[in-house]
Amino acid sequence: SDVCSSDLAVGSEEISKMMSESFKSVIRGLRNILTVTLFSSACFTAAEASPIGSLEGSPLWEVYKSRFVSSKGAVIDNVNHGISHSESQGYGMILSLAADDRETFAKIYGFAKRHLSVRADALFAWRYEPGKANPVSDQNNASDGDLLIAWALLEASELGWGREYRSTGLAILSDLKSQVKSFESIGLVLAPGEKGFDEAEGRLVINPSYWVFPALERISELTSDSSWLRLSY
Repeated sequence: SDVCSSDLAVGSEEISKMMSESFKSVIRGLRNILTVTLFSSACFTAAEASPIGSLEGSPLWEVYKSRFVSSKGAVIDNVNHGISHSESQGYGMILSLAADDRETFAKIYGFAKRHLSVRADALFAWRYEPGKANPVSDQNNASDGDLLIAWALLEASELGWGREYRSTGLAILSDLKSQVKSFESIGLVLAPGEKGFDEAEGRLVINPSYWVFPALERISELTSDSSWLRLSY
């Protein structure tokens, strides 16, 4: 029976190791795919580090603004009842940087700040529903939106677009770190949001689509904090 117990223990360790390596392999693969597909329209990749100026002079930016950015700065999800997300606001800010459009950047960030910055921490509520009595009925955050907004603010600070942008971006990242968990078998995991994804509720939800790989790499560079980079590998 001792031999059987030992065999089972070794087998469990080997299975755990195999699962860990498989998970890391999947993440590396997703990193490569998402880096290309998510930002191909802005003509840059993580290897090029920064989005700044990559859309400057492109007619695509004017088309994007006319279709998706309201006069008040909401980046509109026009296939989902016209709602806006922290994610869409963050993407709009990054694309504004790519187009070197400081005015639109400020407008999009201003909307996010006025309507989605309603939590006790520095993170953003994930959804704004226009026309509702309470447009922000769910104050849960979305980690991809927070990453994108923080990244955009750090880049804008580097450009000299606002002295306060860097401190705000760092505050977002500091609060977002509470949603990064470390597991011996798979390493660091960033939850999709504060609520509804935690192992304390009987499950652990891992959704790598929330890990914006170019953001993680560039944030690591801009903050000299390698822990964000560790989510990418």
